[in-house]
Amino acid sequence: MRTRTVGSLVVAGMATASLVACGGGSPYCDAIEESRSHFENLGSLSDLDGDTAQEAADGFQEIAEAAPENIRPSWQALADTMQVMADAEGDLSQVDPSQLDQQGVTEAQSAIPQSTEDECGLDISGS
Repeated sequence: MRTRTVGSLVVAGMATASLVACGGGSPYCDAIEESRSHFENLGSLSDLDGDTAQEAADGFQEIAEAAPENIRPSWQALADTMQVMADAEGDLSQVDPSQLDQQGVTEAQSAIPQSTEDECGLDISGS
């Protein structure tokens, strides 16, 4: 059960971020573009290792720092979740779900695509 909960949170964050490609023009959009390769390298959870998770956590953190105040908590929730994964060397069985901001990651799933469209003119909703 624990692995499933953690896995669901991480997959949600990865899916949100992996769709991102931005035209630039603001620090926020530029940070998304600069971090995109880290998200594309995430692959499946079963292949996740500590280095890949750390690169993604760092990328999410860079975006969170550049993000407008209204969306910063959503990016921070993804950064913090991925940092927990990095600290566990990508081993989902070593992650305690209580360390994760489950509500924050859930909210990020809808808030980030809307923000990216509003701020960067990019539709990443997948629809």
